[in-house]
Amino acid sequence: MRNIISAALALLLMVAAGCGGRKPVPAGRLLQPAGGFSFVTPDNWSRTKLAGVDFIIASTDPDFGARPNIFVDFVQSPGQAGSVVEKIVETNRKNHRTYEVARQSPFATKSGLPGFRIAARRENKDTLPLALFHYVIQDVDRTIVITCTCAESVKQKYAPLFDSAMKSLESDRTGSPSHHARNSDNTGHILDSAELLHTRRTLFCRRFWFRVFFSGLLRNYFNR
Repeated sequence: MRNIISAALALLLMVAAGCGGRKPVPAGRLLQPAGGFSFVTPDNWSRTKLAGVDFIIASTDPDFGARPNIFVDFVQSPGQAGSVVEKIVETNRKNHRTYEVARQSPFATKSGLPGFRIAARRENKDTLPLALFHYVIQDVDRTIVITCTCAESVKQKYAPLFDSAMKSLESDRTGSPSHHARNSDNTGHILDSAELLHTRRTLFCRRFWFRVFFSGLLRNYFNR
C-alpha cells in the first residue's frame, strides 16, 4: 500500500511540474472555480493547480523547514459549521498522534460569512512542529473548509497573512462582484456566476473519498 501511495504522489508531483509550477504572483484575488468562491492570496506567493485535483493551492518558499500554504480541504454541501468543526478535530486526532487544538474562536469574512477559526499544532513526519489554522466558513447551505499551515516557530509571522486571506473570502452565492474579475491563473477568461456554478456542479459529482485521498497526499507534500 505504501508503494502505491508513493507512486501516486510521484505522479502528482510530475503533473505539478507542468501545471502552474512555483512562479510567484502579486497579491490578488484567486478564483476557485470548483468551489465558486475566491480569496486574496499574499504577495509573491505561488499558485499550483494539479490535474485531477479540484482546488488551487497557494504556497510560498519553505520557512524553518516547512512550506507555508493555503489548502482548501473540502466543501461540504449541505453542511453546518459547528458539526464540521467536530469532524475536523476528530479526524486530525485520529490521523496525527501529536495533533492538539490550542484555541477555537468565532470568525467572519469581510463579506459577512460566519464561521470558526481553529488554531492547532502537530508534528510532521520529521517531527517538525507545525502550526495549523483551520477556517470553517458557513456559506448559505454549505460549509467551506480551508487549512493554512506553517512551521510552529514562525506562526506569528504567517498567522496575520492567513487571517487576511480568509477574511477576504467571497462566495458566488452572495452575488459578489469580485467573481466577475479576471482569473489570470488559468485561462484568463472572465468567469461569471453561471459558469462558476456549472463548473462546481460538474466537479462536485466526484466521490468524496477520492478527494480525501489526494488531499492527504498533497498535504504531506506541502508540509513535509
